[in-house]
Amino acid sequence: DERLAMFLITPDIRRVIRNMDPVAKVAFILQRGYFQAKGRFFPLNRVKNKDKSWVEKLLGLKGSVDFNNYPASTNSN
Repeated sequence: DERLAMFLITPDIRRVIRNMDPVAKVAFILQRGYFQAKGRFFPLNRVKNKDKSWVEKLLGLKGSVDFNNYPASTNSN
């Protein structure tokens, strides 16, 4: 599956995100994956729900994170 490669969470990535809150973790993994695939960042409101759910599952989160209160300065470029 393409998602497996795009959103791979290596031990190094786990160390980077270890102290982030769940919203920041999901956003970081999504933006990293999209950047690797497309060479640019995307606003979080354009993230595919399937990708977001996949990353939440990879991280072992119990529920869905909400990007509505995520800082706009880190939300898009």
